[in-house]
Amino acid sequence: MKQQKENHCAETSRQVERMRQLYSKIGEPLPVNVIIDLHRHLSDALELKKGERSSQCEKKNHLQA
Repeated sequence: MKQQKENHCAETSRQVERMRQLYSKIGEPLPVNVIIDLHRHLSDALELKKGERSSQCEKKNHLQA
């Protein structure tokens, strides 16, 4: 469970860093409040995506059985 949480946090941080790099390439710094919002909302979105992915796998396995 702890490793899943760490992986989840690491994925969120990687995606935020990608956004910072993108903004840097166009010459604009990513505002702090946007970084905070990204961490907050990306974390929730990744959690939902993970839940959807596991439920799809369960449905697929159930149909194959």
